[in-house]
Amino acid sequence: MKFFRKLFAIKTKEEKIKLVKEFNAMKEELKNKVSGLTKPSVQLIKTKNKTKSKFGGKPLVDGTDFVWPTSNSKPMSFLAQFDLNEVSKYLNYEWLGRSGSVLFFYDLTEMPWGYDPKDKGKWKVIYQSNPREECDLPTSLKSDLILNEMYMEMRKVDLLPPYEDQSIQKLKLTDKEVDLYFELKEHYEEFDPYKALPVHQIGGFPEPVQGNDMQFAAQQASNGIYMGDEKGYQNAEKKDFELANNKWQLLFQFDSDDELDVMWGDAGILYFWVETSKSKLNNFDNAWAILQCC
Repeated sequence: MKFFRKLFAIKTKEEKIKLVKEFNAMKEELKNKVSGLTKPSVQLIKTKNKTKSKFGGKPLVDGTDFVWPTSNSKPMSFLAQFDLNEVSKYLNYEWLGRSGSVLFFYDLTEMPWGYDPKDKGKWKVIYQSNPREECDLPTSLKSDLILNEMYMEMRKVDLLPPYEDQSIQKLKLTDKEVDLYFELKEHYEEFDPYKALPVHQIGGFPEPVQGNDMQFAAQQASNGIYMGDEKGYQNAEKKDFELANNKWQLLFQFDSDDELDVMWGDAGILYFWVETSKSKLNNFDNAWAILQCC
């Protein structure tokens, strides 16, 4: 942050060269501590080029036996679907299959946060083994609950952990190193040509808006424990968080996006988490959604 404010404020070539050398020295200082901590992710980029993966519009489904999911007896909104074969061209996740599609539905009327066990049933993640037919939208689905249709292009990216992640906390960075780490993350973002795009992604580290304990929240809430206040964290031990982190994986991160006419609260993000032991079998029945916003 400080570095890049200086970098883009400088006026002479000599000053720029000096600051770039300074930054390279900072990267070297952290190199041994943060190397190996990145996680691969598939970034989802909107495109008009037709693919089998898309946001909004009408979902592609297996056939006439598909049943549109409902919440409180009303049809949910179709958010997105991604084709697993297209995903596997960029990353072969061991916790995801290689064929078929994963579809995401969500109650846009109630917009559940996912911290209350009672929220279960207000979203749905569905696997379709051979999606070939476009499913008409329910006639009772209001127009303001239908997302704009745009297709997905994909690319593999390597993500540094958020500072709150346990992998960074275990390093016990000094105050100076913490500043350097934020500079390093900012560097990745500053020179990324897709920096200005919403952060839609499959897998990898989440981009948390409010706290990085979503795996633990998903574990607790999906097992009947309310996580909307501090009571859900009482008596929790470090091993409980580690167990949840090993059990749950970020499946889909859906950012607020003006082009799709989606705003999660106040510029928030919707996250879908899965138990990897089930997702590798194309079972997404226990997928858990968590909404965070500013």
